[in-house]
Amino acid sequence: MDSIYVDPNTDRPYTGPVFRAFAEEFGRVQIEGELLEGEWDGELVVYHSNGRVRYAGSFDRGERCGPWTENADSVPLESVYEELVREVESMGLYPPCDADR
Repeated sequence: MDSIYVDPNTDRPYTGPVFRAFAEEFGRVQIEGELLEGEWDGELVVYHSNGRVRYAGSFDRGERCGPWTENADSVPLESVYEELVREVESMGLYPPCDADR
């Protein structure tokens, strides 16, 4: 676990949706996800500034679970085949997410 996120008004662990916009482009989403008692829980998506997904995956009470995909480059390759190869090579697999969620 990296951090516990708290509600700045109550100093209690935050539960609910989280959105962060790029500072230079207010309204353009940089991060979207959910917190449960201050820890990431459920799907998390982080975007490059051009809107391309930087990485995406799921958390189960603060721990990564299931498949994760990472696109380190903000610009896709010209070849669809090469793009698919890169996506498969960058995929991470973690223990399955809790099915009882």
